[in-house]
Amino acid sequence: MRVIVVFLIALLFAPAADATEKTIIKDQAEAQKLLGKHSFSTYDISRAYGYLGSAKVINKDGVFLISGHHANYWLHRDNEEHGGSVSIEGKITSIKKGEFHLFGTVIYKNISYSSTTPELKCVFKGNLIFKKADSEEEDNASMPESSWRMQDSNCSCNEVIGERFFLDIFPTYYANKNQGNARRTLKAEKTTACYINK
Repeated sequence: MRVIVVFLIALLFAPAADATEKTIIKDQAEAQKLLGKHSFSTYDISRAYGYLGSAKVINKDGVFLISGHHANYWLHRDNEEHGGSVSIEGKITSIKKGEFHLFGTVIYKNISYSSTTPELKCVFKGNLIFKKADSEEEDNASMPESSWRMQDSNCSCNEVIGERFFLDIFPTYYANKNQGNARRTLKAEKTTACYINK
C-alpha cells in the first residue's frame, strides 16, 4: 500500500513530458538552417511575396521554439481595406531533411472583399507539418529559394480561407522586403477553430 502511495505522489509531481522533451533532430544541417531569423508570411497577405514579416527559431536547452508575426493591409481600388495578418508560435518537435513538425498555434486573419462582412479569423492548433515547397511552383517562383510550407490540414478553416492559403517560412531573412502596412481600421471578427491531432 505504501509503495502505491509513494508512486502516486511521484507521478503527481513529475514534470510534463512535452514541456522538457528535446527536439528530435534527424538532420543536423536542416536544424542549423532552421535556427535564426527568417522571412515569413502567407501568399495573399504578402501580396505574392512582395512584403514579408519575420519568424525566429531559437534553441533553448535542446528545445527548438519558433515565434513570428506579419500584418499587411492596403486600400484596394474600391477604396476598401484589404489584407490580413498571420502569427505562429510553438515548439518544433522533430526535424528531418526538408521537413519539420511543430506543436503550436497559427492564427490567420483576412479581410473579406465586402465591408459589411467580418474579418475572417482561422486558428490552427496542434501538430502542424511543414515541408520544403518546390521553388519552381507558380506561387513560389518569385523567390530565389524554396520555403518550408505548412501542409494541408484538412480542417474547417480550409473551407473559409480557400485554396490560396500558403504559409511559408523562408530559410533567409530578406531585410529589403518591407513588412507592409499595419492595420488602419477595426473590424468585427468571425473565428473558425481547427484542432489538429492534439
